[in-house]
Amino acid sequence: MKLVTYRQGHGPYQPGAVIGERIVDVAKGIRLVTHGEAALSYDAGDYRLDMRRLLEWGLMPAVAAMVENLEEQLARGEERLQSLGVIAELNKVTLGPPILEPSKMVAVALNYQSHAEEAGVPIPKAPPLFPKYPSNLVGHKGLVKLPGVSSKIDYEGELALVIGSYASNVSRADAYSVIFGYSIMNDVTARDYQHMTSQFTAGKCMDTFAPTGPWIITSDEVPSPHELALETFVNDELRQEDSTGGMIFDIPDLIEYITSVMTLLPGDIIATGTPGGVGAFAKPPRWLEDGDTVRVSISGIGDLENGVAA
Repeated sequence: MKLVTYRQGHGPYQPGAVIGERIVDVAKGIRLVTHGEAALSYDAGDYRLDMRRLLEWGLMPAVAAMVENLEEQLARGEERLQSLGVIAELNKVTLGPPILEPSKMVAVALNYQSHAEEAGVPIPKAPPLFPKYPSNLVGHKGLVKLPGVSSKIDYEGELALVIGSYASNVSRADAYSVIFGYSIMNDVTARDYQHMTSQFTAGKCMDTFAPTGPWIITSDEVPSPHELALETFVNDELRQEDSTGGMIFDIPDLIEYITSVMTLLPGDIIATGTPGGVGAFAKPPRWLEDGDTVRVSISGIGDLENGVAA
């Protein structure tokens, strides 16, 4: 199942499910399948579902059942779904970050052999962690905004994990059971601020520095998350090329370690690290500039594309 957060025009963001080149309004789709067309007249007022609530309240099985039902209807040519406002065209909506306000985003530094080698640093003994925040998030096709305080802005394409349940002290053996799905993150970084002090949070947490999306692919559709090709392009030039199998600490390692020090909540995101090829270690360094486009592609998940603007 492929899930998004989207909006039409200037309306509010809401959760959706992708079927082919269309998006299903999750709230309307569940009401239609469960109670029929009459239920579509129900006005929820200011109350809105979001992806995090769907996870917290255990509603994803209902979403999956609804998607299966509507897939069958669309296969039969049931075009009335569009006139009822249940579906929209994917290319006519704006995608936001799949999780709008995760309680936390945990990112991992130096987690690919190729990146540690290009940086000339030893392999860490444990996963180095740093935070990202909701104000860093931007969706697919959203803009990364260059801050006036830094001219050394870099890209880092990464596989992102989306947590589906409360997770504390999870063992390696149980690690995959708490992962709801996978997405893509670009861990944008101001390198000068990153290295200004021993703690590099400031260089990682400027506004729009965590483009994420375009969607969440549920874990059942990604059976081998360590066999995915990861590529990052800047203006269609290939800059990063590796496999998620190049991680130093694999996904079970990360889940076990992170949940030993903090409880992960439904909707939390883990950015699993970036491979070699970042701009900082090019000769000369290659920083992002106004007008650039960055595209992170991960096989089996999709492409996350974002423009860069002063």
